[in-house]
Amino acid sequence: IRKIVCAGTPGTRMDGTNITNKKQSELEMPKPGKFAAIYAETKAMAEVALREATTNDLMTITVAPHQVYGPKDSLFLPNIMNAARTGKLRIFGNGKNKISFTHVDNYCHGLILGEKVLYPDSPHLGKFYLVTDGGGYELWTMLDNCAVALGFPSLVAKFKLPYPLMITIAYLVNGVARFLGFLGIVEEYKTLRTLKVNWFTVTMLVIDRWFDISEAKAALGYEPIISFEKGWSQTIEWFKKNWLQKCRSTEEIREKGWY
Repeated sequence: IRKIVCAGTPGTRMDGTNITNKKQSELEMPKPGKFAAIYAETKAMAEVALREATTNDLMTITVAPHQVYGPKDSLFLPNIMNAARTGKLRIFGNGKNKISFTHVDNYCHGLILGEKVLYPDSPHLGKFYLVTDGGGYELWTMLDNCAVALGFPSLVAKFKLPYPLMITIAYLVNGVARFLGFLGIVEEYKTLRTLKVNWFTVTMLVIDRWFDISEAKAALGYEPIISFEKGWSQTIEWFKKNWLQKCRSTEEIREKGWY
């Protein structure tokens, strides 16, 4: 193996505070134990290990999307839209926080371009690049747009859940999870996965998470091959035709497939 293109995540640069139109060079990797999630910390460990192993004999690069979506998305939209379908989903906070999205085709395009700049003495060896659809979009506006298009009640018309209330509940959930783990009753991550209103989930639903991708454009020649507007519309149409009849959750899709 001479080349490795690592599928990264901007979560390796997140500590739970707002990220507003920042380049990857403006973002720092948190210290161990200060990451927003254990998953992100393990991804950071992999990224660092690859960077430190990089030579002209083993050329590596990390390409990171944010909030991947598209047809056959089994991680992002199924559970959220099921919550919208059953009327359980509410807007957290004021609903104005913006995030960057990455259509799966743009993500794959970024990975391919990453491989093309791996050559001996390349200035891009061991580097980290962010690829998205470009810009930032209000998360809750887009989720409401999707929910309404699928025939579910609008989120905007419902009572918003205040951030102070939700983050208080989240801290309590995290505390319970840590306590149960300390007693050896159940592992902490299992409790957090079951009780979804935890610190990480609440934080990610209320903070800004959008990025300036100009450095990936300059270094990789990256340009989104599908716009967010087109990609989002395409994804909604796919969900109408292929998901709406059974409305399977992420877990059900993993077990049974889409159909």
